[in-house]
Amino acid sequence: MTDGGADGSQGQTAQAPPAGMPTGVITLFAVPLGLAGLGGVWVEAQTVVDAPKWVGDATYAAAAAVWLVLTVIYLTGGPRHTGTLGADLGNPVTAPLTAYPPVVGLLMTPHLSLYSRTAAEWVCGVLVAALLLMVAAMLTHLFRGDVPLAAVHPGYFLPYAAGASITSIAFTGIGARTAALTAVGAGLFFWVVLSALFFARLTTQKPLPPAATPLLSVLLASPATAGIAWFAAHENRVDPVIDVLAGVIILLVLVQLMLLPDYRRVGFTLGFWAFAFPVASTTNFGMRWLTALHITDIEAWAWLLTSLATVSIAALAARSLVLVLGGRRPVGT
Repeated sequence: MTDGGADGSQGQTAQAPPAGMPTGVITLFAVPLGLAGLGGVWVEAQTVVDAPKWVGDATYAAAAAVWLVLTVIYLTGGPRHTGTLGADLGNPVTAPLTAYPPVVGLLMTPHLSLYSRTAAEWVCGVLVAALLLMVAAMLTHLFRGDVPLAAVHPGYFLPYAAGASITSIAFTGIGARTAALTAVGAGLFFWVVLSALFFARLTTQKPLPPAATPLLSVLLASPATAGIAWFAAHENRVDPVIDVLAGVIILLVLVQLMLLPDYRRVGFTLGFWAFAFPVASTTNFGMRWLTALHITDIEAWAWLLTSLATVSIAALAARSLVLVLGGRRPVGT
């Protein structure tokens, strides 16, 4: 895998060409990632507006169930599965998405620690080790020059930037504050580096294919998760780092609003679940930020943000159900 073939004709396999849209079971992990993010929104709402605890518990339970099923299917080669972990790691399009299983698990670890600290510590340790091995393998391919710039897409933020920040959140959840600070620092570093890389890709290569347009929403997830991790590791205090992240997030939210016409032009697929986690993580950060600023009517704002996130992800679930029951192709272009 060298230049990847500008027209996708060289080295063609069952997988998508480097410039194409990631497809397959691995992309469906955006569903439990979004559900776990929504669970975090409701848990945060408990501290701000005394939201019902059962909603967060139920959402995390749904995320865990979907995550376990997809992980078994992905690792064992279940129905309609066309790739393997090794093959996906070696493909520049799907490689970053292989971080989904450990990242989703890490996102649920803080909630698990509320019920069993020991279990959460073990799960956190295993998943961090798995994520580190995957990131090491991806960086090895990158350093060898096996990743063409045209293959870079917003999913690359998942293992490096968002993954590190989510690892920090997991460490905070089990009380490992020093490790949490180290991880969030790594997340901020990779976010800056990958942002430069992705902007270089946008300005020097062909545009993302239309079906990959929903992945642009992922650009919100890295600063939002970094902000949540920074808040968690610093007792929800506002400082210059939070100020910078808040400014970037506000700008990216405005960009997302301007991209709405582009999103509408793309036919709905399960790939639109890419929106779920950015929506949830931005909402979570927004509630923490507004609470830390001690704004008036915080309860009204918290309910508004929580409701918008919940309705948005519920709408995704409803559209997905209609799509699947209608027999249309759910994944891909």
